[in-house]
Amino acid sequence: MLGRFALILSVIHCAAACGGDAGPVGADADVRGARDGGPIADSRTDTMAAGDASESGFDAGTAPRTCPDVARASAAPRIESTELVETSGLAASRRHADVLWAHNDSGDTPRLFAMRTDGRHLGVYRLAGARAADWEDMEIAGDQIYVGDIGDNGRARPRIVVYRVTEPDVSADQAPVDVEVPLGAALPMVYPDRAHDAETLLVDPATGEIYVVTKSPGDGVSLVFRYPLPERPDVEVTLELVSMIAFGAGGLGAASVAATAGDVSPAGDLIAVRTYTDAYLWHRSAGMALAEALASDPCEIPLAGEPQGETIAFDADGLGYRTISEGTRPTVFAFGWR
Repeated sequence: MLGRFALILSVIHCAAACGGDAGPVGADADVRGARDGGPIADSRTDTMAAGDASESGFDAGTAPRTCPDVARASAAPRIESTELVETSGLAASRRHADVLWAHNDSGDTPRLFAMRTDGRHLGVYRLAGARAADWEDMEIAGDQIYVGDIGDNGRARPRIVVYRVTEPDVSADQAPVDVEVPLGAALPMVYPDRAHDAETLLVDPATGEIYVVTKSPGDGVSLVFRYPLPERPDVEVTLELVSMIAFGAGGLGAASVAATAGDVSPAGDLIAVRTYTDAYLWHRSAGMALAEALASDPCEIPLAGEPQGETIAFDADGLGYRTISEGTRPTVFAFGWR
């Protein structure tokens, strides 16, 4: 594990050669095979003080230590909203049963879409005071929604921003609404070396720590950066390089090596990161930092054939996950542990 992390020193300076934004690589029409992982419970995160997992009350005692046998749900509904056409972020509500949150990729206004797990449109929630340069991923930890304005195809942005907002009230039975919600915090941040493109946001529900995983379609080496707590709203903070994931040759061997989304399970004991074609699951033991877990060997978990898959989200009970591709009225794919 330490040896893998040490490889960061040899790849960080070559990251500038990982240019170009790669699109999806021939997505298989069949579900990809699964190999190792397990489920979780819940945790509250807000503006927390920094601390490691061993001090947080994090308990992964109920999570299986082996890779799960994963089945895809037989029903595959499509989303109802015709305005959610470039789904780039997805998260399952922790407060409201059968509710999913999503957002578009770059080019949209700063808004979140609520939908039922069967795709039925529940409303649009506009983030007051936020901007949307290139929203790429979202996370829910406790009752807080985090949105990553972290995309940068040209690798030229002087800073990126993560927005945090308290999850709005929504019911799976409500008629669609269009409302404005107050912003909890804007967290501007910069990389310690240079600009990077990124589409993966992770938030540790045990500590409230925010992680950004870069997208490297060239060599497939994604760098993992951490926002050091405590939160400092509206203050530019320098990220810390803490780990790496090698998706390409010599690493996980993904068909597409560009990381496009990720999620941490509600209790924090599972971490998922996907590319356009492959997805991986890391098990996190009690007392283990999230970055340390990402330095271990993951399981491969299945995806459906999607034209441009840029989302993955654990279910609120931690017993499975969902994905939605970009496109008009795409399918909501659901996977669960057998």
